[in-house]
Amino acid sequence: MEVKKYCILATLLLWLVTGNLLADVTITTVDELKAFRNAVNSGTSYQYQNIYLKANLNLNDEAWTPIGDADHPFRGNFEGWGHKISHLKVEGSNDYAGLFGYIDGGSVRDVGVEGSGISGKLYVGGICGYLKSGEISSCYSNIAVSGTQYVGGLCGYSEGKIENCWHQGNVTASKDSEVNAGGLTGDVNGGTLQRCYVINTAITVSNVNNNSYFGFIVGQCGNTDFLDNCRYDRETVSMEDFNFGEDVTIGSEKGGGSPSKTTVKYATTTEMTVATDETENYWTGILNTEKNNPVWVIEKGSYPQLNSFCKNRDITFHFTPEKKWLSIVPNGNYTDLKGVKAYMVTDADKENKTITLHQVSTLNEGCGALVYYDTDVYEGVDVVLSHTTDEGLADYTGNLLQGSHVSPVGFVGDGTEYILKNGAFVPATSGSLARNKAYLKVSPVASGSVRYDFHPEDGTITGIQLVNDVLSGMYEKDCWYTLDGKKLNGKPIEKGVYIYNEHKILIQ
Repeated sequence: MEVKKYCILATLLLWLVTGNLLADVTITTVDELKAFRNAVNSGTSYQYQNIYLKANLNLNDEAWTPIGDADHPFRGNFEGWGHKISHLKVEGSNDYAGLFGYIDGGSVRDVGVEGSGISGKLYVGGICGYLKSGEISSCYSNIAVSGTQYVGGLCGYSEGKIENCWHQGNVTASKDSEVNAGGLTGDVNGGTLQRCYVINTAITVSNVNNNSYFGFIVGQCGNTDFLDNCRYDRETVSMEDFNFGEDVTIGSEKGGGSPSKTTVKYATTTEMTVATDETENYWTGILNTEKNNPVWVIEKGSYPQLNSFCKNRDITFHFTPEKKWLSIVPNGNYTDLKGVKAYMVTDADKENKTITLHQVSTLNEGCGALVYYDTDVYEGVDVVLSHTTDEGLADYTGNLLQGSHVSPVGFVGDGTEYILKNGAFVPATSGSLARNKAYLKVSPVASGSVRYDFHPEDGTITGIQLVNDVLSGMYEKDCWYTLDGKKLNGKPIEKGVYIYNEHKILIQ
């Protein structure tokens, strides 16, 4: 009890000294990001505080002043929540260049940077220029960096922990003496670097002497055990004028002379993108891809992606006249559907070859749905479904659409699974359906396969599909009927299913 009491008193004293209650900081706009940056650069370290980035931000190539410097380092916890900061641009010849300039004891997680370029003098990197201590994890940098010394795609100089990150973008270093440059970091001195990779990067160094260190992954290393499960794509990563072999991952250990070879840590594009069945398990044991809480997501045909960004990325559909309908199983929860209409399938009537839809205002992670667009509005344009971090969006329990947002789904062709083709659900044959695609799951059909048809009515979708051909010619045009054939006086006002122009119509 006494220890607990003293801990509480110490915390209260800390609050008094720092002048705040260590409240979390939420950033949703560029102005809020700038205000946070200005506070750090004015002496607010944010030690023991959490800073949450809850939106993708576009800096519009406006000259960016990095967050923190040697006199005013960042010491808090910056949580990107899988969001990215795009159009980042750092100009000039200042030390400590990057999104963050100087971190001492702080952490940066789950944030990506993209932009036209970062340039500086000493300590230049995409995420951070100088990591004195602390952590950078689950981040990526897709940007070119340039400086004179200690230049890295992700971090210029690190004495901290870097893990589960990737970089692409040219790395350039030039100085009339020693240079430290690498695809991920220019120098790692006593820190750790693990489970990271580099792709699509040209490393260029010039005006160097024999005390220079440069490598595909790290320029210089002060700890020979730091490098664990890092890779670079030897087909897309190059080092101009200094090709010491395919396995130059580290320039040299400290105390060495000219750049030297180390253990092989390269891979081919085919291996890294899991492009063939033979390479399917390449990343096993290298990256954390466990099903319960994977850090990385491995998709066949693409480089590994950080799971936090897969959950948080916008889904963009390119609509064409031939594809007014799409079946999806989204990676995250989406509330802003930007004009498209989303539906769950609540019933499949084999006798009348129809399905019934239930319109929803949100799309939920892992829950199958149909999305529909109006040809007159969306033809030939991209429609983006925006992600929300809100929780508690319950799935519609009666939904017959299934699928996986993690991996492809295999079919055996047993008459219970239907895939969307040309405005209709048709029986699935043996094979597979790509991840993020939904299929219709119904009970077995006793007398052969059924094609489930549907179409929009009067420019909007009503959730009713084509009536069986047996009904054709039984009803007058432009008149409403009940399902048992009773003619109505005008459009019904009660909810239910009716017949209109030989179509079943759902009134909601």
